[in-house]
This record gives sequence, C-alpha cells and structure tokens, in this order.
Amino acid sequence: MFRSGTTLLARMLDTHEDIVCASDPIRPFYNAVRDSVAAEQSVDFEPYDPLGAYFADEKALGLYDAIQSTTFERTFDRDSEELASRIVDHCEPFSPYIANALGPEHTTGDTFSDVFEQLLAEVPAQYGTGDEAWIGTKEVWTTEFAPAVKDAVPDSKFVLVVRDPRAVCASKYSRDAKYPWLFLARQWRKLALLTHQYATHDERLSDDVLVVRYEDLVTTPEETSRRMCDFLDIELDKSILNPGEFTDGRGEPWIQNTSYEDEEPSFNTDSVRKWEQELNERVVSYIERLCFSEMALFDYEHKYVSETGFTDAELLDPPTIPTDELAEWILAYDGESTAAETTGTLGQEEARHRLLQADDELFASLDSRLHRSFFLEPELAADCRAAVERLTGTNR
Repeated sequence: MFRSGTTLLARMLDTHEDIVCASDPIRPFYNAVRDSVAAEQSVDFEPYDPLGAYFADEKALGLYDAIQSTTFERTFDRDSEELASRIVDHCEPFSPYIANALGPEHTTGDTFSDVFEQLLAEVPAQYGTGDEAWIGTKEVWTTEFAPAVKDAVPDSKFVLVVRDPRAVCASKYSRDAKYPWLFLARQWRKLALLTHQYATHDERLSDDVLVVRYEDLVTTPEETSRRMCDFLDIELDKSILNPGEFTDGRGEPWIQNTSYEDEEPSFNTDSVRKWEQELNERVVSYIERLCFSEMALFDYEHKYVSETGFTDAELLDPPTIPTDELAEWILAYDGESTAAETTGTLGQEEARHRLLQADDELFASLDSRLHRSFFLEPELAADCRAAVERLTGTNR
C-alpha cells in the first residue's frame, strides 16, 4: 500500500542476512500486464495508465476479474524498448543498480513470464550476495497482481502492509504534488479490501500472506519482525531492529522520514498520529466516511464519524484540494472534475453506504454484481457489513 511505510519495510528486510529486497524495481511491468489484459477485454487505456480502483464500473470490474484470473504465461505483446525505458525511469531513484543494468534484452521474451523472470533475476544480481534464502521486491499500487505472481513463483510469500487511511492521506498531503481526497480514499480502499481478500478468502494465497499494520511495525518492531521472520521460516536477525544499519538503493544510510536532529536513528512512532496535526476535522471526517467499513475491518478507530451515511455537506460540498496543488499527471484522470461530476460520484459512495446499512433480507435479494461493484467480491461486502455491525451495534 502506498505511503504506508513500505520503503521502511523493504530497508528492514534487505538488512536481514537471509533476504535481498529491492525497493520499487519493476512497477511498470505490472501496468504492461494490465494493458495486455485490457486489450483482450476491449477496455481502452493509454499505455501505462495508472491502475484503477475498479469501483462502480462494470467494465472496470470485468478487467479486475480478468486480472485475477490471468497468469504471466500470456503472450508478451508489449514494446520491449518502451517497457525497459519506463522501468529504468521508475526504479532509478529507488534501485539505481538495477536501473543501470537494465536494457531491452531484459524485456524481451515469448511470454510475460519470460520477462518477469529476467527482471526478478536482477534483484540478487545487483543487491545480493548469492547466499540469501529469499529474493524480494517492494512495490506499491500493484496488490491485485498477487495471484499472477503466485502462479509464476509458486513458493512466493507476500507481506501486505496497511496503514491508517488518514495517515496515508496526510502523508501525501504534506508533499508538493497532492492527490484528490476521493482518489486516495478509493485507492486505499481497493488495496485494503484486496489485502483482506487474499489473507482471508483466496485459497490460492491465504496461507502465504501476512498482513502487517504500519502502526505495529513502528511501535512494536521486534514483535512484528518476529512475526515476519516466522512467516518466512528464518531466524530473527537483530540488525533489522536497528534503523542505523538500514541502507538505500545506493548503499548509503537510509533514515525514515522524520526529524531526528541529533538523536540515534529509531523507528518513527510520531508518524502514527501525525495526521491529527496535518488534517482538519472536515477532511478527517470525509476520509473516515469514505473508508468507514474498511477502517473497521482493520481495527482503525474513527475519531469523528460513528455511523454510515454521508451528510448533505459531504455530498454537495466535499473538501477539495485546489487544482494548482495537484500532481500534474493526475489532472487527466481525477483532478479536474466539475462540482456536478463530483457530486454524482459521491452519490455512488452514498449507495455503497446504503448497502452497508441494508437489512439482511434486502441485501441478500440484490444482484451480486451490485455487491461486487462496490466491494469487489461478495465475501468482502459481507465482511464489511459485519465490521460495521460490530462497530455501530446495528442489529439487522
């Protein structure tokens, strides 16, 4: 999950003597797979467009289904030079040794599996010693490809990180290039739901998925690290508990985003609730409303919102970020909606809340495609309803 301490996790794991882990090395590869699948589904995308959230869109849901069932054994039908160039540009800030080594020869093959194998081999080649038990990559935005990765590498395991959505939004808001609140909330929701689905319901993956909350990672690092090492069947290496030993993709000391001054590097526990200083009540309430059921699913306590259903002000005059403060790339996708378009989209969100509120008889009578349109999978809709019932004490 983006802005969720995944880089911290990658630097921790890479410090372990039995693990080599590269940060953000091949994300455009997954976009290329999506583009290939979308072409089969007659879903129009510009090459390498951002991955969508899939909500409230029948075509998008069909694409999601196709991604869940695809494998990397599909024919490689992308431009090798363009893919190599995009991967190099993307990974250079995070895994520069891989970026320096890559060329079109690494993105050439009969199948996507051929390409994936060549790209993955560069992780130990550039950052490993050859003695590691595990080769890992850290990617964000790409959780929906876990089934395809599992098919390609049957022994693979997945550490999926979640973080309080208010902290995710605050982290992005503190940067120069911002994203719209609704975009962030929907992307967070998608990734949170997929994390729960793969860990709980997907028989292909559930035994090989470990869910780690960012908050646990920084407040109880030793306990969380032991869980991760047990999951990977390796001994705890105490070096992963010492942030002073973490290095970046160039081998230089890496320090978590914080204000240490002259203190020894440590896990930044201040980041857990920093959102309370960064975001005002109106924005926090909006995020809590948009992510209401998923926050309950992952035991994140709501501060202002205690029930489902949007207020008139949230539907008709939601908090927004000025267009000139948004990241330039996002304007073409989610940054220039009119007030009427935004209200229409929020009408979908209100319908989603009505599904959370509906009595059991009505909910069961509805077409499952409606459940899936708002929650991706029927079992996720049921789990979200149960989480809301526990939170609010509602008896349907």
